[in-house]
Amino acid sequence: MADKITTDNSLVGLAGEGTGNYRAAVFPGKYLQGPGILALAGNAAAELGGKSLLVGGKKALAESYAQIKNALEEKGIIHETFPFGGESTEKEIEAVAGQARKSGAEMIIGIGGGKAIDTAKAAACQAGVRVMIIPTVASTDAPTSTISVIHDEAGRFLKYYRAGRNPDAVIVDTRILARAPSRFLCAGTGGALAVSYEAEASAKAGALNMAGGLPFGAVTGWAVLGRELIFKYAGMAKFSADRNLVTPALESVVEVNLLLSGIGFESGGLAAAHGVYHGFRSAVPGLKCLHGEVVAFGALVQLILENREEAEIRPVIDLYENLNLPSSLDQLGLADPGPELLQEVARHACEAGTTKNMPFAVDSSMMLEAILFADAFSRA
Repeated sequence: MADKITTDNSLVGLAGEGTGNYRAAVFPGKYLQGPGILALAGNAAAELGGKSLLVGGKKALAESYAQIKNALEEKGIIHETFPFGGESTEKEIEAVAGQARKSGAEMIIGIGGGKAIDTAKAAACQAGVRVMIIPTVASTDAPTSTISVIHDEAGRFLKYYRAGRNPDAVIVDTRILARAPSRFLCAGTGGALAVSYEAEASAKAGALNMAGGLPFGAVTGWAVLGRELIFKYAGMAKFSADRNLVTPALESVVEVNLLLSGIGFESGGLAAAHGVYHGFRSAVPGLKCLHGEVVAFGALVQLILENREEAEIRPVIDLYENLNLPSSLDQLGLADPGPELLQEVARHACEAGTTKNMPFAVDSSMMLEAILFADAFSRA
C-alpha cells in the first residue's frame, strides 16, 4: 500500500504524477448510513478480515463500543482496543501500526472524530492492513478520503499523509451523530459548502485533483448537489441535532458532509476557501475554531474573489447566521487582528497550493481586500 507525504501546507502536492490528459476519481470501498446501521458493522468487517484493532478516544468508544463489540462477535471477529491519544501525530500513528502488527490484526477500525479517523487511516497504511471507519461526529469529510492530517505534539499542523487507497468501509450511524453537539454538524456543513464552490473553481481552472487527473463532471455535479441540499435542509438538520432526532433532513446533510464533500474535495478539487483556512492556521495557530468553521469563512472570501453577485452572497451569510458559522473576523475570535496579522494571513493563504487552483491568479493584495470586504459586508 503506497503512501505519499508532503510537508507543504497544501494538498496540491498529493495529486501524484498526473498529466491532465485523463480524468480520475477515487471512492471509499463501501459507505453505509442510517440510524442503527452500526448493527451491520460486523457484516462489513467480515469482508475485510477475521481480527481487528479498534482505535478511538474514550468518549467515542463509550458511545459506540458495546454495539460494535456485539456486531463483531456475531461474525466471530476477534478484536482488541487501542486508546487514541488525542492527536494524529507520527508517534501515535506508529504506535497504532505497531500494535496492529503485534496483535496480528487484519484491519484497523477507526472510531471517533477527524483526528482519530486520520490516525487509523495512516496506521492501517503503514501496517499494510485494511481499514474501516466509524465516525461519531459529522464535522469533517475525513471518513471517506485517503488523506490524513498530521499534527505535532502541541496540535499544530505538520503535514499531510496520503494512504494508498480510500477506506475499505465507512459505517455512519446517524443515531450516534444525532446525539453529538450540533456545532460539529454545522462545522461539517460549512466545510462541505466551501467544497462545492471549490470543486467548481477547480474544474474551471482545469486543475488536477488528488487522484492525479482532471475531475469528472459527475463529481463536480455531486459537489454542487451538496450545496443545494445544504440550502434546503441544513437549518432543519441543526434543529434535529439540537434535539437528538434523526430526520430525513439530518440524513441529507450528513450525506453531504461525509460522502459528497469527501468525494468532492478529493476527486473534484480545493481552491481559495481552503487557502484561507491555511492562512489563518499558519498566522494564528491558537485560533479556537473547528476546521469547517474557518473554511466556511474562506468560502465567503472565495465568493468575493470570484465576483459573485450580491444575490448569491447574502443567502450564504444568512445560512451562516442560522448555523452559527463565522462570517466575520470577530466571529472567528479576531475582534481586532491588526493590519500586519491580516497581511500575514493573506500571504499564507496565497502560498497555499489550493489557492493556485483558482481559475485566475490571486495575489496577497487581492486576498487581503477580499478578507476585509467579507468581514465588513457581513457586519453591515
